[in-house]
This record gives sequence, structure tokens and C-alpha cells, in this order.
Amino acid sequence: MIEKKISEQLSDAYMMGDQEKIAELKQKSQDYADSIQKQAEKFNPVKVNNILNDDNAPSSKIYHFLNGKFGEDWYDLEFETIERLLWVDFGTVLEDTTRDKIWAIKYLCGSQRPFLDWWMFNQIAVALSGFIADFEFIRSPSPGMVINAVNTMVSIRPEEPFSREVKKYISILLISEGIYIPPPNLMSIIKDEFEDMVSPEMKSKWSSILNRYKEMLTSKKYQVKEDIEDIQAKRLLKTEEAATQYGS
Repeated sequence: MIEKKISEQLSDAYMMGDQEKIAELKQKSQDYADSIQKQAEKFNPVKVNNILNDDNAPSSKIYHFLNGKFGEDWYDLEFETIERLLWVDFGTVLEDTTRDKIWAIKYLCGSQRPFLDWWMFNQIAVALSGFIADFEFIRSPSPGMVINAVNTMVSIRPEEPFSREVKKYISILLISEGIYIPPPNLMSIIKDEFEDMVSPEMKSKWSSILNRYKEMLTSKKYQVKEDIEDIQAKRLLKTEEAATQYGS
């Protein structure tokens, strides 16, 4: 937040041609960067390298690390500043997947759009799961990636509600994969929108599907039957398990 305010004031100073103000703000910006660099000395380089050099590191853990290193307003820093400090202090060079995760987290911290716009949610969901978001050709996230994204977004911004547009989009993604009941992790978020997209007959089976799901979850000897309840319960189980692979 501090650097963002300085950046905005600096832009105004350039527009006004106020050279004295420009010099003052540049010094403030440098002092702020120096203070952040000093904070980095408190951290263990081994721990840093383990987190940021691991392509499979959960986005939520990367977020908490950056909070600890740079402070809660780190997302207002220029991305180049973040990379420079990581290199200077820890010799860390970000791989493409980790860089994309940090970009997604940074954007998520500073914008409501992933909660409001289906397209931005899509891009964030892909990036948070460790895949490069393509801004020319849309790549739809898998059900596991969707759960991971929602869990990460709620963890980072717990008070931010999802728009009806995004909740409907999530429902469409799941239904297109043959999942006709909201996964347990998403039930409280998309239940109303999901109900509008499935038949009353399927909705009436939700309770029994969830019961079967719980049985499968707790019993390794459970025999899967070829009925709607077991098929849907098995798909829920696979989806929730897939989400854990991305860090949720």
C-alpha cells in the first residue's frame, strides 16, 4: 500500500513537472525498498528456497511466505522489485509456474475481479494450480483446480463474496465434467446456482449421494455400485482428492 501511494504521487508529480517533489518521492521509494530488504535478513534461506523452488508448492503457502517476508502490503510492490529482492537476498530465480502463481496471488490481493468476472476467475484458477494461464486461448480448469482456486481465494480474502456469474460458471464447469452435485468444499458457495442447473430428480438424490460419499471416504472396503448415487459419490471423491494435489 505504501509503495502504491508513492507510485501514484510520483505519477502526479511527473504530470505537474514538480522536480523537487519527484526527487523527494524517489527517495521515499528507495527508503521503503531498503527497509523491506532488511526484513529479509530474518528469514532462513533454506526454507525460502524450498518453498519458491518447488513447482508444486501450494499457492496458499507461497502467499503466507510473501506476507511474512514483505509484510501484508507486499502485493503493492512492483513484480520486478519482488524478483530483485528474492535474487539479492536468497539467490532465488523463479520458475515460470511459481512466477505465474505469484502473479495470480498478487492480482487476487489487489483486485475483486476474480470474484466477479468468470474469465478472470478462470485465469486465476489455472495459474493458482501451477499451470501457465494463456490470455489468448482460454484453458478451462479441471474440477480439482476449481476447488483449489476457491479454497485459496477464500483463504486469502475470506470476506470477499463470489458473484452469481462466477458461481454459475463454476457450476457449468463441474456439470460439463459429469458432476451433478456440488463438491462438499463448494456446497455452501454454489448450492443455489447449482440447483437451477440440474433436474429436480437429481437434486432429490443429493442427500443420498453425500451419504455414499462419506461411506467411501471412511471405508476402504466400500464396494462401488453401478447406480447414480455411487457414480456421483465416486466422482466427488476423485475431485476432492485431485484438489489436494494442487495444495488445497
